[in-house]
Amino acid sequence: MADTATLTLNDVLDRNTILTDVKVETKEDVFRTLAERLFEQGYVSSVDDFLDALHKREEEGATGWSQIGRASCRERV
Repeated sequence: MADTATLTLNDVLDRNTILTDVKVETKEDVFRTLAERLFEQGYVSSVDDFLDALHKREEEGATGWSQIGRASCRERV
């Protein structure tokens, strides 16, 4: 990994976790799709545990995932 002073998007993003042209209808669909991809790529050990933690964090305050989910849903409907 590069020195933190010179990080690029390639240093912090894994192309295998970026999804395009995903058909979702709800915020929960967005969360589940993300959780499943992160599990498939070895970033989380449990889809359900990740979803539980994500929901708990959303209850504390918006993380931005909700807005992404809504924007994605609006574009697809």
